[in-house]
Amino acid sequence: MKNRKRLKQSTKTVFGVAILLLMSFNLSAQGIVEGGLFQHYYRMNQKKLEEMKELKRLAWSEYSKLVDVSKVKAEGKYLAAQKSKKKYDELTFTLGGRKLVTSGKVYFSKTKVERNGYYVPKIGGVSIVPNADIRYQGSGKLFASIDDTEGSIIKPSGNLYNEDGSVFYSEELDETGQYIYRTATKPNGDYDFMLYSPNGSQRDKADKFGTYSPNMVTLFMEYGNGGVFFLERPWAEQPYAWALVVDGEVEMTIPADISEKPQVDSLLNNLEVNMSYYPYPTYMLDEKEKKDAIWWPTMSGQMLSKDTANLNGYGIKFHTADSAFRGDHSYLEVGTFQNGKLHGMGYRVNITRLYNNQFSSRPKNETEDYDAFEARVEGAAGVFNNGELVDGRVLDIDNARKTYKNGNRWKHIPVEGFASIGNVPLSFKGSLYYGDMPYTDLPKDKPNIYVAEIQRIIKVLEIDTTRKALKVMGDYDDPVWLDENSGPLYWLYSVNSASTSFCPRTITRKKFKEINVKKSIPRNTTTVRKVNGAIVDYYYTTRKSDPIEYTVKETVLDGYETVTCPVCHGEGIVSVKALASQYKQLVFH
Repeated sequence: MKNRKRLKQSTKTVFGVAILLLMSFNLSAQGIVEGGLFQHYYRMNQKKLEEMKELKRLAWSEYSKLVDVSKVKAEGKYLAAQKSKKKYDELTFTLGGRKLVTSGKVYFSKTKVERNGYYVPKIGGVSIVPNADIRYQGSGKLFASIDDTEGSIIKPSGNLYNEDGSVFYSEELDETGQYIYRTATKPNGDYDFMLYSPNGSQRDKADKFGTYSPNMVTLFMEYGNGGVFFLERPWAEQPYAWALVVDGEVEMTIPADISEKPQVDSLLNNLEVNMSYYPYPTYMLDEKEKKDAIWWPTMSGQMLSKDTANLNGYGIKFHTADSAFRGDHSYLEVGTFQNGKLHGMGYRVNITRLYNNQFSSRPKNETEDYDAFEARVEGAAGVFNNGELVDGRVLDIDNARKTYKNGNRWKHIPVEGFASIGNVPLSFKGSLYYGDMPYTDLPKDKPNIYVAEIQRIIKVLEIDTTRKALKVMGDYDDPVWLDENSGPLYWLYSVNSASTSFCPRTITRKKFKEINVKKSIPRNTTTVRKVNGAIVDYYYTTRKSDPIEYTVKETVLDGYETVTCPVCHGEGIVSVKALASQYKQLVFH
């Protein structure tokens, strides 16, 4: 099929950040795991899919979101001035922000509506039937081929192209005419989405697809946070090294030789993979519980290098065991091996997943995540000798699903009792360093201290001179004692200070004066005079203006004057009081 090659991604020689970056699954119409070593999982966004369907339709109504039908032009003129059902050498329109041009017939409806007392034409439905390629107006580059159009529809098998010539959107059908792959790609090669539908398009309508998720972060995070890489750094004194990576950061390295560099093709060809994927273990639930069914996925099976009992060099061992549900016990070893055991840089985890149906699968607050599953993690990461850890650290995580506020359950935290590294740098902006200070000189009203090893500011709860330590509250709701072994500690405080700055000795200001202003209120006086007549009497009315006059005082501008500055009183300098940030390093001897 013509678009399958787009699903392959170039690979590097680094290997083992996660077993899931190596394997391929049948994902039961939920997504696709991209081929190659570093795979990505893409879940569809339903709105995005609807937009792609709209892009392949060259027939629109006045309510179309992607096309303003009133601005479609034929031979440079709006359709209101043209005839329907006629061929035109140039039809221009804007589709989803793309300015496009083609030739062919255009069909449209035209009515008249009243606007500001005039009857003006209004364009309703528009349908374009091209007889040539659809191209970008400015560059003439191909958007869609005439061979891929049928009437006013771009066929499912037809690609849509970016202006740089790369494929923008492609669909792939099976032999029955149903969708298998749908792919949308940005000009830089990144995917907007990739959708896999082995059961055809029926599933598309039922599922609420999510968004693009790199490296399966939201499905299998507990497996993917550690691994072993082969690093190449030509500029370094030691150009080759094995690196232990935990949670995206290099935790330690050991020298390597270029001859140890893994070859990706041989690594992949040497894998035995038999994996299955389950959206959630609903078979564990009764009918009442199924309404809160777990949506966190599970896996079962194995993926390992061939002949693991005698494995030498770089490789991987992964398998699951079933207990309460499929794949609830997982075992992983990745790194360099000798006679089937980790020897050199390696990463090992044993994960036990426990189900507790008293919790739902949705996070309830900022400290607990997906409580229905608990994941007990035991393992080791570092340098091994004949299967035994000789340099590095032990992994002992009570629940890999528990995420403490701003926490990180995988990264090595140098101060016990804390779950995260902060983001406050040691060089405090705007603060001044004033040397050392005995920890006993700290004020007793719960001062703040800065813990350099974890880059965080923490409140001191107690000063214990017997322990020679400071009591603080850790991230696990338990007290932690900090002392001289906790790395550099600094007291952060503020002091009253004063700064001086230059000030003008004199200032120019406005001068005002009072004046009398005459004002009046209009008033009219009316008099009526009667004259007796022989037959009728006559009345004569006389009106006279008689305003009420009065005088008021008003303040008006009377020029400008130069006076002594009231701030510095003519001294030329001014002192300003403020709070200054300072810090001292605590000493415990």
